[in-house]
Amino acid sequence: MKIYTCALMPFEADAAFFARDSGLLCRALQALGGESRVVMPARDGMDPPDVIRANADEFIDPTWWKSLGIDGVVFIAWGFAEHSPVIQAARAAGIRTCALFDCNGDPFPYADHFAKPRILWRKGKFIGNAAARFVGTGARVVLLAIKGIRAHYQRSVQMGIPHVAAFQTPKTMERCLHVARLFPWVEVRSMPLVLGYAIPEIPAVSEFLERRPNVVAVARWDALRHKRPQVLIRVVEMVLRRHATVTFEVYGRLIPAIEQWHSQLDPELRARVSIQGVRPSREVMDSVGSSRILYCPSVEEGVPLPVVEALCAGCSVAGLGTPAVPGLYWAISQGDGTAAADDSIEAHAEAVLSELKAWEERRRDPSKISQYWRRWFSSPEVARRVVELMSEPSVRI
Repeated sequence: MKIYTCALMPFEADAAFFARDSGLLCRALQALGGESRVVMPARDGMDPPDVIRANADEFIDPTWWKSLGIDGVVFIAWGFAEHSPVIQAARAAGIRTCALFDCNGDPFPYADHFAKPRILWRKGKFIGNAAARFVGTGARVVLLAIKGIRAHYQRSVQMGIPHVAAFQTPKTMERCLHVARLFPWVEVRSMPLVLGYAIPEIPAVSEFLERRPNVVAVARWDALRHKRPQVLIRVVEMVLRRHATVTFEVYGRLIPAIEQWHSQLDPELRARVSIQGVRPSREVMDSVGSSRILYCPSVEEGVPLPVVEALCAGCSVAGLGTPAVPGLYWAISQGDGTAAADDSIEAHAEAVLSELKAWEERRRDPSKISQYWRRWFSSPEVARRVVELMSEPSVRI
């Protein structure tokens, strides 16, 4: 079959593009022996031969889509209204269409009326004073409620357009479908399912590999509200003081506060924390693949990718067990991680310590963890599932 992928934004088709999302899935489909290219909006510059650029008129023209002569196309979608005509055009061209929604299924303001304000409050933890945090949270609640009324409706409309509406995790699908059912007049011609999400292939994990008592944290730490580096450093220090042998490695874009905190730690504790910053992906995954735990301090995410990459590499996870961080939520529900009981530093530290104890008591098996999550997130597995899906008689043209 000729199955293409589609990025709905005019990204640069560089090495980073082909290492994730629609670019990675395209290359994984090629590796299975099929013909695959990436369709994207036009932009200036040179592209590799497996990229097709379309102008604005072509993108929404069924005749142009039909001229590609393809069997199927997988869109990486976000539910934005301006992208729905593109998916509609591909379907009208007689192409089997799948929209894979890159979101966490946030239902606010249609549901989670108290959860969203709590999430926004938590995002401001250790940022500014209490008054600023209170005013900022209130303003964001109002703004997101107004934006969400239209945005989640448009997402629901878009979910009904393709042959298949696919989601990264079960809870994400559940939340999106819950909101969609609030609009019974919206035409639904799609079949919903959990597809997972393609991440770079990670080598199989040996059950005999002895894991270091090491905890890894990976993020863009300069995203202060989103990634919460101030929570990270407090949790790390508390765990270090309570566990005699644990070590930590911190990867990603740093902020001065992390380096300053590290420099002021007691020498014995500082020796057990490695601040690595931005490093090549292979180096990060080598560290993850020999560690026991990935800790995620986020309170709201799309998946996030470092969590599922760590799971595929055989790590267990710790953090908030909330549907707003769907990859973490799924792993914890499957028994491959520990949730913080609340958003206190104490509770986060206890979650990490609980995972360390589980490893010490041989209640974690990196081979089994890896095998399960690779089925859902390893790019060759996701590509195989896409081919099977596009071959299904139930996915009718």
